[in-house]
Amino acid sequence: MLSVRASRRRIDDYNRVALSRGADLRWLAQPLNAGRANTRGLELESKFPLKAVPGKAPAIDLRASVGRNWSSVASVPGPDNSLDQQSPLSATLGVDYKGALLSGGGGFVYGRGGPMRNSVEERSDSSDRRDLDLYVLWKLSGGSQLRVCASGLLEVDALAGGSYADAGGLARRDTANPGVMQVRAVLEAKF
Repeated sequence: MLSVRASRRRIDDYNRVALSRGADLRWLAQPLNAGRANTRGLELESKFPLKAVPGKAPAIDLRASVGRNWSSVASVPGPDNSLDQQSPLSATLGVDYKGALLSGGGGFVYGRGGPMRNSVEERSDSSDRRDLDLYVLWKLSGGSQLRVCASGLLEVDALAGGSYADAGGLARRDTANPGVMQVRAVLEAKF
């Protein structure tokens, strides 16, 4: 399977959270109608079972996708005046094996971060996202099965920052969320 998708949207009355500093020097985050925004996207996706190749191929399925997004908010001067939380580039790569008693696979996900301009005064930035997940499924007797999943294997920290600059000065905030590997085992039994 190979698919290509393209999209284009015009959003009227785009809403975002605006940060401002009040007269009492307190910070205020509130919803704001930011006017018109335009988005464009292009995505390519492929799924390919190796059994489609002539000969004795293993029961392995490959999958991949890549997406590119562009956006602009009319009320925010550029560059980097994109929609909140929109990744400009994302990609996935995965492999799955299906056997009679044992199955497994994994997937890698990438999402590009980067700078973003939220308003004339406010800017933000985020790090690239990279995740690797793996799973194994054992089919046991009596219709039971054991599934073991491991996620966040790369343990990549998520870094984000933001700044607000006006006539009163500059304020900067940075956050780091540590990447944590998680392992989960689930025993499924049929009665």
